[in-house]
Order: sequence, then C-alpha cells, then structure tokens
Amino acid sequence: MYNSQSKTVLVSGAAGFIGSHLSANLVLNHRIIGIDDFSSGCKRNISNLLENEKFTFYHSRIQDLEILRDLISETDIVIHLAASVGVLKTYCEPLLTLENNINSSHRIIELCYELKKPLIIASSSEIYGNYVSTCMKEESKSEFDNIISKRMSYTVSKVLDEMKLFLLKDSGMQSIVLRFFNIIGPNQTGKYGMVTPKFIKQAIKNEPITIYGNGNQVRSFCDIRDVIYAIEKIIDKEDYKYNVFNLGSDNEISINDLADKILKYTNSKSQKIYIPFKEVHTEFEEVSFRKPCYDKFKESYGWNPNFSIEDSIKSIIQTNYGS
Repeated sequence: MYNSQSKTVLVSGAAGFIGSHLSANLVLNHRIIGIDDFSSGCKRNISNLLENEKFTFYHSRIQDLEILRDLISETDIVIHLAASVGVLKTYCEPLLTLENNINSSHRIIELCYELKKPLIIASSSEIYGNYVSTCMKEESKSEFDNIISKRMSYTVSKVLDEMKLFLLKDSGMQSIVLRFFNIIGPNQTGKYGMVTPKFIKQAIKNEPITIYGNGNQVRSFCDIRDVIYAIEKIIDKEDYKYNVFNLGSDNEISINDLADKILKYTNSKSQKIYIPFKEVHTEFEEVSFRKPCYDKFKESYGWNPNFSIEDSIKSIIQTNYGS
C-alpha cells in the first residue's frame, strides 16, 4: 500500500541534473536536505529552492561534510545521486572520477548501514559494459573488452557500490539500486559528453552536429519526468528491501535519427559531421546497442515511461532556450 506521509529525505547531488529535478518535486510533500559541491551540478539548478523553508542545502563534497552523520540520522531515507559523470569527464579525469565516486559512496553506505537508514542509490547501464542484448535485464551478464582503461574508472565505482550493497543485505542493509539508462531533460549539461543536450545546443547555434562513429549506434532515452515519478513511487511504497532495477525507456533510436529529430524541432541549418571514435580518444569504446528491460520495476511499482523522445526534445528546447 502506498503512503504519501511527509518524510525527511537527504539527496546527495541535489544540484545536479537528476537531483535538482527530484528535489523540486519531493519538496512539495517532503523536507529535503540537499548536498552538492557544484562539480557537475550548479547553483542555478536549485536557485528556486534555496528560499524554500523545506529545503536545506549544504555546499560540500560528501566526504568532506563533517555533520553528515547528524544529517543522515535526521532522515527517513537517503537518495545518493552525487557522482562524477559523463564519458568525457571520465576520460579527462579518470582518477578523480574513480576516487570521488568510491569515497562518496563509501561514506554514504557506511553511515546508512550504521544508522539503519534505507538508501536509494544511482547506478548505471555502464554496469553491463559492452554486452549487447535486444533487451538488457538485471540478470544480464557484464562484458568488457578491456577492464584496465580510463572509461572503466566510472564503471568500476558503480560495480563496487553494487557489490557492497549486495554483501550488506544479509546484515539488514535496506537499499534499492537503480541502473539508469540515458536519462534526458532540461538543465542537463552536454559538456561532459551527454549527447542530447550537446546536439540541441549545436543545432540551436546552427553549428555542425558532431556524431562519433557512423551514428548507427542505438540508445533508449528516458525523460527525467518519468524517472522522478519512478523514484517517488519507491519512496511512497516504503519497501526498501534490497533490490536492483533497470530504469529507462525501451523506445530505441539511433544517434543519426536522434540528430535528425533535433534538427527538425530546432529548425536548424546545421549539418551532421562524423568523427571517428579514435579521434575522440585513443581508448574510446562504444557500445553498438543499449536498451533496458524494465519489466521488473514495472511489476514492483506499476510504472511505465510516458514521455516520448519527441516530448523530451521539445521540453529541453522550450525550457533551456525558450523556443
């Protein structure tokens, strides 16, 4: 049975793309404690929340916040979204990505375990590596061409998160792991390699649309509004027994077709240009096809994604560029 009773929720990465949208929605019914160091997120994303008496914000890295134990002790649930994200950021700062993600998650997990607080944690479709399946299930295997590479610095941090929570479940740790698949929406930055906001920005400026490879690689993009609704369902149900879920849309689209849709909705004069992967980075590894099976989450929470890729593109254009 679902429960809409007000809770105190700690959101790490509260000024990031997902965290800011989540905080803005949850604060309508709950008290939010937000933490962010603005390394990936930005203050602008939460500017409308800072005056809200139900939103308390701490500008800090997770591992540097001395009162974190006290804050978690006050909460009903912790949602850990803070991370170094993005393919380009991972390649440019692999050691920082690895250490920041591991250290922040370690502190969050340890305190939630000690204080017996349930945890929702962001994982990633990167867990599956280069494994190709027409519909990726939670029990699908992981496959990696080269485990010792810069890109793996992000993946390894997520694997360690998941492994630790798996091992702690037998000791009573309550946790929900969400493997996100290509979440998109307003206020997402393209500077770390996120393809949709990058293409839209290029199209708006009538600059060349830069596509890595031949553009035939396939992805499934999920609207941030659907993701926020999914997380709200978890909170309301109040069943935090250890579980792992894929979270994303199963509507697949090639990168070429994504670019074409963006050109259409921006009325852009941009042309598509193609850049070989090896010119992006010598260790670049691209997955040809990635689409989640979210049946497990659907069966547990009665959730389906409602917004199409066209809805998402239009929302980003309207919100970010006012047109």
